Amino acid sequence: MKSDRSDMTFVNPVKTLLLATCLSFFTVALIGVPDARAQLFVSGEPDLIQAVRKGDTAEVRALILKGENPQSTDFEGLNGIAIAARAADFTMLDVLIQQQVNVNMPDKIGNTPLLWVADSGDYYVAEYLLQNGADPNIRNKRGLTPIMVAARGGYADVVQLLVDNGADLTQRDYTGRSALDWARESRTPGIDQILERAGAQ
Repeated sequence: MKSDRSDMTFVNPVKTLLLATCLSFFTVALIGVPDARAQLFVSGEPDLIQAVRKGDTAEVRALILKGENPQSTDFEGLNGIAIAARAADFTMLDVLIQQQVNVNMPDKIGNTPLLWVADSGDYYVAEYLLQNGADPNIRNKRGLTPIMVAARGGYADVVQLLVDNGADLTQRDYTGRSALDWARESRTPGIDQILERAGAQ
């Protein structure tokens, strides 16, 4: 295929994408780190999200100062707080909270940052999010709440933390299960007693 202009070479976007991906893989094989330019080209993520992934707080501040939307998300709908929380990057979390990034923003399937952290059992990140305004009762599109996924995963300390911070024990997911039901299914000693003492039925 030729361009209408003789001074412009046609670039096949599919071939270019494949080439960028191959170059990225080649760089990983050589030095173990993806080439940033190839990764940016392939992912197309906002600059702010890229900076959060890199843990570059100075760049995050500079981008927001220049006007980039602090609520930017990746293709899964994860905002900066969700990404930093999953990485347990407290320094980045501090910066994002200061910039008023939404601590309760759900991703495309309704998972909030707190739900992601409850699912991985990270007590200290969950505590941090709750101290900074995370709502323990937001449900995802399957009706799951943070305390349900913590109970399902067998994370007794996170379950107790969520109980202490007002988790609603009456909610049920799309299958009809409550946090207590998930606790009993997980068979992790002590979690069902924590919930029963808190009034779960």
